[in-house]
Amino acid sequence: MPVSVSILSILCLIIVLLLIPHITRTNRKGLASFKKYYKKAGIPIIQINIQGKDCFMILDTGSAISIVNESFFKKHKNNFPNPQNTHLETHGATEAFNLNLSVNCSLYLKDTVLFTEFHISEGMTFFEALENQLGIEIAGILGSPLFDDYGLILDYDNYKLSRYEVLSK
Repeated sequence: MPVSVSILSILCLIIVLLLIPHITRTNRKGLASFKKYYKKAGIPIIQINIQGKDCFMILDTGSAISIVNESFFKKHKNNFPNPQNTHLETHGATEAFNLNLSVNCSLYLKDTVLFTEFHISEGMTFFEALENQLGIEIAGILGSPLFDDYGLILDYDNYKLSRYEVLSK
């Protein structure tokens, strides 16, 4: 009897393994390239549209939050919803930040719309050096909650921000 149970278990496993590729598959969809600025600065930076404004954002999977630079926010304040009062103290690689405002925003990458909360930060000196080096204005950081919520990955082989989607066949 134990032999027939083992054979039945193996047959069931084989059937399941044969059916899985026919039930679902994944597709890696490239949303934006970070090659140009990664080659220059060693940091993944993409061009993105936030609340109708094109801007550049650092991709940082190690950041626990997404941040928009206060100077960018003030310039385009009319495009953003009213910020909410928050209190958050966080530490970046080079400096500590006290964040007292946050705002929920829509982001546009190609034909994909994403929604996330941004904390508004002032005086991010790290941005200034990078902006001078690259000749662009950096609006902020896209952090890990956005990656987690939407299945985003940094595809370093192809220098792309990609999204895994589960497709049924």
